[in-house]
Amino acid sequence: MHYSYQNLELYLVPLRTDNYSYVIHDRAKNKTLVIDPSETEALITFLNQHKFGLDLIIDTHHHNDHTEGNIGLQKTFDSAIVCSDYDHEKNRIPGKVRQTLRDGDTLAFSDYNFQVYSTPGHTLGHICLLLEGANWLFCGDTLFALGCGRLFEGDPTTMWDSFKKLRALPDDSLVFCGHEYTLANARFAEEIMPQIPGLHAYVESQKKRQATEGRTVPSRLADEKTFNPFFLADSPIMSRLGSNPEEIFGAIRKQKDNFQ
Repeated sequence: MHYSYQNLELYLVPLRTDNYSYVIHDRAKNKTLVIDPSETEALITFLNQHKFGLDLIIDTHHHNDHTEGNIGLQKTFDSAIVCSDYDHEKNRIPGKVRQTLRDGDTLAFSDYNFQVYSTPGHTLGHICLLLEGANWLFCGDTLFALGCGRLFEGDPTTMWDSFKKLRALPDDSLVFCGHEYTLANARFAEEIMPQIPGLHAYVESQKKRQATEGRTVPSRLADEKTFNPFFLADSPIMSRLGSNPEEIFGAIRKQKDNFQ
C-alpha cells in the first residue's frame, strides 16, 4: 500500500509483529528515505525489489524496534542517519549520525521539507515530522491511532505538552504512527468514554478497515482530535479524572497501562 504526493511515493512497510517502517521515494530525483527502520534484511529486500537506493534514514527515537536497521542499511547504501539532537548527545542511535534535529527545525529531502517537532514523553529524545504540503505526520510512538506511547522517560505533563503541539497541526494530516495498535486502543477508548458521539461508529469503521485492508494506519488527525482520549485531557468529558489536563492525562495513561 502506498500514498502519493507530487513526485513522492510513500510506502508502508509492516515489520516485526506490529511495527511500521515508512519508505518515501522521489520519482523525479530518484531519492529515497526510510523512517524508523525496524529491520535490516527485510528493508534491503524491499528497496532492491523496487530498485531504490537509500539516501536518508530518519529515527524518531532510539528504541531498538525503530533503529535496528540503521547500521546494516547505512553499510549497504551509505545512507545518512538523522535523529534528534538529544538522542545523538546521549549516544543512543546506532550507526554514524550525520545530522541532528531540534524542535522547530526544517529537514530538507529532495525538493520537499519536513517540519520537526520535539515531542518528549515516550522518550525524552522523541521527534515527530510533518511533510509540508502532503501533511503526512510521522509520529513514531508519541501518537498512535486512538492512543499514545507509554511514558518510559517523560511524565504526563511533558507528554501533554507534546500532544498540544500535535493537536495544533492541520486536521487533514495523515497520522503514520509506529505500530498497529488501533483496535486494542479502540477497546480502551470505548471503555473510558462511551458517551462520545460517533465513537462506536468510528471504531466499527476501523474494524472493517482492518478486516478488508489488513491495517488501520494511517488515521486522520481530525479523527484523533475527536476520538483519541489522550487528546481530550482538557475536555469536560474527562474532568472526572482530575483537576487539570496534566493530571487527567496521567490518569488516562495509568488506566490504559492497566487495561486488559
